[in-house]
Parts: sequence; C-alpha cells; structure tokens
Amino acid sequence: MSATQISGTRYTRQDWLIRSLAVVALLISSVIIVPFQPWIAEAPGLDMSWAFAMNVAVAEHLVFGKDVIFTFGPWASVYTTLFHPATDTIMLVGSAITAVGLCAGFALLAFDRRPALLLLLPLAISESILRDTIFFAVPLVVLLATARLTCAENHPNFLKLTPARAILFLVSVCGVSTLPLIKGSFAGLAFGELGCAILMLILARQITLAAGSIIVAIASLCIGWSASGQSLVNLPNFFAAQRPIISGYSEAMSVHGPFFEVGLWFLPALLALWMFFANSGRGYRRLLPMLGLTFYLFVVFKAGFVRQDGHQRMSSASLLFVALSLATMLRKRDAVVLGCASIVIWISLELSMTHGSLKNVADRPLWSYAMTSDGLARRLTDPAYFNNAFTNGLAKVKQTEPVSGINGTTDVYPTDLSVLFANDIPWAGRPILQSYSVYRPQLDQANADHLTGKSAPQNVLFSVRAIDDRLSALEDALSWGVLLTNYSIVGRQDNFIQMKKTLPPRATSTTPLVDTDAKTDEPIVVPAHDGIVIARIHMRPTLLGQATLMAYKLPLVYIEVTLTTGKTHRYRYIPEMGETGFVLSPLVASNDDFVAMAAGHATASVKEIRLVSPSNLLWKKNIHVTLETLHVQPQADAQKFISSTK
Repeated sequence: MSATQISGTRYTRQDWLIRSLAVVALLISSVIIVPFQPWIAEAPGLDMSWAFAMNVAVAEHLVFGKDVIFTFGPWASVYTTLFHPATDTIMLVGSAITAVGLCAGFALLAFDRRPALLLLLPLAISESILRDTIFFAVPLVVLLATARLTCAENHPNFLKLTPARAILFLVSVCGVSTLPLIKGSFAGLAFGELGCAILMLILARQITLAAGSIIVAIASLCIGWSASGQSLVNLPNFFAAQRPIISGYSEAMSVHGPFFEVGLWFLPALLALWMFFANSGRGYRRLLPMLGLTFYLFVVFKAGFVRQDGHQRMSSASLLFVALSLATMLRKRDAVVLGCASIVIWISLELSMTHGSLKNVADRPLWSYAMTSDGLARRLTDPAYFNNAFTNGLAKVKQTEPVSGINGTTDVYPTDLSVLFANDIPWAGRPILQSYSVYRPQLDQANADHLTGKSAPQNVLFSVRAIDDRLSALEDALSWGVLLTNYSIVGRQDNFIQMKKTLPPRATSTTPLVDTDAKTDEPIVVPAHDGIVIARIHMRPTLLGQATLMAYKLPLVYIEVTLTTGKTHRYRYIPEMGETGFVLSPLVASNDDFVAMAAGHATASVKEIRLVSPSNLLWKKNIHVTLETLHVQPQADAQKFISSTK
C-alpha cells in the first residue's frame, strides 16, 4: 500500500470519527437544553412569583394578551424551567423543539465543512446560565445557514440544497417561530432574522424552500399557541399587548454598571462583523446577512447591557455562539482569531461580574451534565418524584409566608404572588401581574381598571416596596387611588396590609393645586395642603435622548423629596411612570405610612421636590407639573392598625 493510500485511509478514518463524535455532540447538546431536572419552587421571591404565576396562568387557561400582559407567553416554563404539573409537558416539548432547532441549524452550518466545531457546542450551551443566550442563537444559525444556501456556487461557503438539508432547515425554522411563545420580546429577533432569511431565499430563487419556511413558521406558531390552551383568535392581541411592555423596558428597567464592560463586549462583536463582511459574497448575498448579524448583535447587546446587574452574562455568552457559528464560514485563521478574542472577552466579563470566577466557569459543564443525568434518571425510575417535590416545595414557601383568615379571590402588591400559591388562595391577578412592570400609562390604566371591573379581587395583600430604589408610589400608581376608595384595611398579614373590597366605593373629591412648568435640578414647591397630593409630571426626552434610549439607555433620573420637617429623601424616578398621577404627599415609604394615609393621619407631608438628571441635553427643557389634592373619606377602622405597625 502506498503512502498516499495509507494517508488517505488514515484521513478517512479520522473524518469518520470526527463526524461520529459531532453527531454525539449534537445529541448531547439537545439533551442538556431540555430541563429534565427542573427548578422547584422552595422559597418566596420576585422571580419565583412571576415564574409560578405564568404556570398558573396556563393551568387556569387565562388569556395571554388580555388577562395576562407580561413579557412571557404560554411557553414561559421553557424559559424559567420552573416545575408545575400542568406545564411540565409544555416545558419539555417546547425545550426539545428549541434544542432540535438549534442543533439542526448548527448541523447545516458545520457538518460538511468543519464538523469538529460541533464538539464545542455542548460547552457553549452549558456555559449559558441565562437561557436567553440559547434562544437568541436559534435565529442566528438560521440566518447563517440561509447565507450558505444562497451564496454563489463558486463561493467557499456554498451549501448545495438537498432534501435532507431542506428538512434540517425547516426544523430550525420551527424552532425560531415558536420562540415568541416562550417570551414575547423574542418576536423581534425571531421574525426579523426569519424574514431576512426568507427574503434571501426568494432573491436566490429558492421559492419552494421560502414558501415552506413561511408555512412551517405560521403552522408551528399557531399549533404551539393552541396546544398551550390558547385560542387562535387571541394570538394577535398577545403580540399587540407586548408593545408597551417591550418599548418601555429600556427607560424603566435600566441598571447602570461599569462602562468598560460595554467596550470589552464591542471588541469581538465588531471584529465578527468585519470578518463576516470580508468573507461574504456581493450584493444582497452580503447585505442581507450583514443586516441580520448586525440586528442580532444589537438585540443581544440591549438584552444584556440595559439592565447591567448580571444580565450582561447573556451578551457575553452570546459571543461564544457568534464565534462558533461564524467559524464554520470564515477562513481558518480568521476563525481562530475571532474564537480566541471571544473567549478572552467572555472570560474577562465573567470575572468582572458578581460571583464570577474561573472555578464557576469550569464547573458549569459538569453541573449541567450532572443535572441532566440526574433528572433523566428520576423521570425514568420515579415518575412521581417531581410532583412530590412540587408539593413539598410549596409547603416550605408556606412555612416562610403563612397567611390565614382570607376567603375569596386575592391579589398581591407589588410582587410576591408566591404567598397566594403556597397558601392555596385563589388568585385574581391584575393583567400586569407585578407592579414594577407597570411602566407605561396604558399598563397603569389596565391594572387600575381591573380593580374596578368584574374580575377584581375580593382581597388584596399590599406592601410598600419597590425595586431599584424607586419611589414606591410610582409602581401601579393609579391603583393606589382605587385601593384607597374601593378597598378597606382589615388587618395585617406578616409583611402585608390586608384589604377587603368595599361596596359602595368611598366618596372622593379633587382640588387643583399647581399647574406649572419646571426644569430639572430646580426646586418645585408643593403648596400647603390638607389631603393627598397627586402629581402628574410630563418629562420627556429630546430627540438626542430618544436616540440614546433606542441605542442604549438614558442616565438615571432621581427625585428628591423634601418634607415639611426639612428632611430630604432621594429615590429613582421613572419619568413615564409619573405621567398618569402618583401619590406625592404624604411620602409613603412603608406600610405604616400607607395605613396612616388611609386613616387620614399621615404626617410625612412634602413641601418641595426636585428632579435630578446628570444630562439636561437628553431631556426637554420644559417639564409640565400638575398637582391636585385628593380628598378621600378616612378609613376609621384602619386607625387601630397604626399603633400596631409602628
């Protein structure tokens, strides 16, 4: 046998081995994405509350887009991995669809050219501790696979369309089109990349595959929606209801962090764009994939760096998927450079964040595989395990937050819905189920209308508490007035004020107090008053501010509240949340303050406020301020709870 033949035999065996290992890697990747070992609710908290509420909403067939207006859809459990008997099947099947879609896309990208790259896919997935990263990657691989299928035949990246590849492509399309059912905010990236891919197919005259993609996308979305217990009639409303939730996020939910993290992230991101541009074809074969990749990076950047409190992990881990997917299309030298740069920046960002360490990075794959194997073993050998764990977990939550003496439907303000689920109290939730998300006027109005409608809860558990050091009265601002008139304080439950629906509502009257224009960093005087002062403040960004908000986020705005005693308090202020009308005086900073206000004995009267912004160029000069006095009949029965709360 000649040396050439020997060499050829060795290469063939090596190639066969690599491809076999690549198939195994794809199978492992699919399995570890599916949460066979789900999260069990065992402690109360903000995140556990909304995650549990999403499961309950599906179990009780609430209408998403009407009864529930939140970032997440009926497949939310695929994202949260929180176990609930009613949504376990949705969680497993939905995760499997995402997993198979991602792996099918990577198979299209890598299997014919560089199958060895697929061995890295399980590692990238296991390092994605925020599942957003995995979901973001599915539209990306569909876009890049389309770029390969539609490039010129003489281009090194050309991928000839075969029946098998068409099937893989449509499987990936299915994975993309169902992403909005998991999280409504995924719709922009999913449909944007999918639309770009379909347009590329049409321009390349691959009409059959383009038509098949449209049919599969629509069918997958509709079937997934219906299978989760939702009516197809309500699907358009679900997407329409997402608009205020998504558009208001950057202003209301931003958290600032070290800017050097942003700079670090942009280094490999811009490098990826440049290398992809240099290795692409011409005309639409370059333009559309570049637009798609740019849009992907923009969405990933915003998702991670608007709320820079650990969310940036999804942006940093996404660099791994960008490098891995582009490595199938770039020249080897470029692929190595991009891969090394992405890994270095990813690790640097990991180490810059809270609890970031090389040990945690190294442990994640082991933890991921251990969780998957344990979960599979339990599901196969003890089918009742997770149902029992679910029951035991709720018992632990109940021990932490016991509630008694409540009959009838109930809602909780501002966030801790877990107290209802653990104590088996019927939930009559407002549409935007946690108050920190009520950051647009129409959302505020929807929740207030709920309290006066047919589905209003008979009881309310209320606590004065806000996220991000906000002024508490901003969250569900309009609902505070309804609670004062339509509900009566009847007791205390641990950290909550207990209220009960009152019929007829208490009489109210309003008196105009101030109607003026003001500027940032200048005092606004609150005249002497004898009731509750409701403030409406219209403070909007300039064109530069709007552009900054769209591209990134605005500097934080604060409100300084000075009491008649001379003491000044400083809170985070969300301008759009202050437009509908919020309680400005008395200053309500605790449950005690709220009870005192309802009883007519409030003492924390406000005499002056100041809106503070580090950049006046981003906000319009004139801020319109309207103050009025609200007179509400005092709750005599609430007075007896004042002494017990102080």
